[in-house]
Formats: sequence, C-alpha cells, structure tokens
Amino acid sequence: TLMERSTDNDRILNVIILVGAESDPHVRSVAEALSRDGFPFSIVDCLNVASTGLCCEISESLALQVGDHCLPVNDIDAIWWRIKPKFVVPGGSVEDIYHYHFEAREWNHTWDYIGNLLDQTPSINNRRAAARANNKIFQLQQAKAYGFLTPRTLVTNNAERAVSFSKTLPDKRLIFKTLSAYMSPTGSLCYTTIIDESFLIKNSLQLA
Repeated sequence: TLMERSTDNDRILNVIILVGAESDPHVRSVAEALSRDGFPFSIVDCLNVASTGLCCEISESLALQVGDHCLPVNDIDAIWWRIKPKFVVPGGSVEDIYHYHFEAREWNHTWDYIGNLLDQTPSINNRRAAARANNKIFQLQQAKAYGFLTPRTLVTNNAERAVSFSKTLPDKRLIFKTLSAYMSPTGSLCYTTIIDESFLIKNSLQLA
C-alpha cells in the first residue's frame, strides 16, 4: 500500500506524489498524514505553477515539464490522483467559458499521458481504471454481471424510443439522469428526476 515503506532490495522510497489542488481539504488531510508518519511526498497542483512540478525526457526530441520545479517521473514510487475541476465556472462571456473548458482539456491530455506512463506505479484512482469505473453504462453492465439487481435502463438521444420505453413501464414514469454532471455557468443544475411521457414529448429537441 501507499502507507508502507519500501524495503525491496533495501531500496529507499523516493517520493509519493499527490496530484490535486493544495486548497483541497482531502489533499491537505492526506499530506498531513504522510508528513506525520515521515513519508516523503510532494503535491503537484496544476492550478498553482509554483507547486512541485513533474518532468521527463520522453525522447531525444521530446521533453515534458509541468510546473516550475522539476521532479523526475522516474523518482515517483506512488501516486494519488485527486484531480477536480475548478469550483467556480466563469459566468462571463462565451469566450471565458470556452477558455475554462479548453484549459481542462489541455490538462487532461497531459495527465492522461503521465497516467499512462505511471500505469504500473502503485496508485489510488488510477487514471485508466477510474475513467472506466466512472462510466455509468459500464457501472450498470458490471453490476448486472456481478448479480446486483439493476433497473431496466435505456441510454438514448432518441425521444421516440424513450417514449416507447416509458410505455412499457407499469406507471408510465421513469427516472431521467445524465451520464455526467451538468452545471451551467449561471449555477443551474440538472438533477436525477422522475419524468413521464409528456415531459419526453415536450423536451424531445433538447433530448436529441
């Protein structure tokens, strides 16, 4: 586990990295625990350029450096992924909103590469495994495979198909939910909601 000092071949533990915001209470708690128990660690915070950074020479013509300070990727013995989007979504211009999402995409490309590079490194919230486990369709598939009772479910953007599906239900009502979280720049949220056929018909264009 991440909490055990490495004793293989008398090798000294290099460092545990926490990838997340230094202001995140969870990151702070883990950092305090590691510090208290004497484990070497660094926090890599993409929102703070002055935090510990990562670097590696991918090839003779390709290098990667994240942040101002360079911690060689080869020195990482364990990693905890705690990447969250910025809490405040810009509510100004369309360009501000685009920049917000563009920044997130750029960082995700970088983290996905580093996650692949460190795929065999002991980790919590392994990027590849977490991406699959966070997929609601995959969750339903696995729940069914392991014997859990799962509700009849339709994933679709076809309103007519959704209406036909609702008609097969005892009270013609169903639970509507998105595959990912929705929060607009104005702060409006899309909650898991009980709906009926009339809602599907009225909102057919938005559902497409």
